Amino acid sequence: MSGLWQFFLNLGNSPDGGGNGASADYIDTIHTTGIPTTIVSTTADTIRYNLEVYYDPAVPSSVVREQVGQALETFKTSLSFDAVFYAQRLVDAVMHAEGVVTVKVVRLEHKTSAGADFAPVDVLAELAAGYFEYAAEGNTLTLTSTKSL
Repeated sequence: MSGLWQFFLNLGNSPDGGGNGASADYIDTIHTTGIPTTIVSTTADTIRYNLEVYYDPAVPSSVVREQVGQALETFKTSLSFDAVFYAQRLVDAVMHAEGVVTVKVVRLEHKTSAGADFAPVDVLAELAAGYFEYAAEGNTLTLTSTKSL
């Protein structure tokens, strides 16, 4: 066995875009002396979506929109760090929002901080940063009453 060990730790940046200085200081304090430690801190991956949400007309569309927004945020924050993004789990989260009957994914895309362009997400996306944020622009959420079908 080789006598060389190295410890790598992937830390995401804080939501305000800052680094993880406190985490890096902590790792420097606790790591084993003599083992080189490399800390990688990256910007969040980006998810962009276009969803058509069909809802029960007994629930006001404003309530459905608010509940879907909360479901999307809860889904994002509930993923464990270094998780894989699964498209179906996003749909499942939206389906649990009050009034939602079904969801059609029109478009779902992923981009890493190093990536130049968005790539389609079919089943899953490997999160290079270990976590994601929704795109600041380009997300679409269309609500359609099942009464109009």
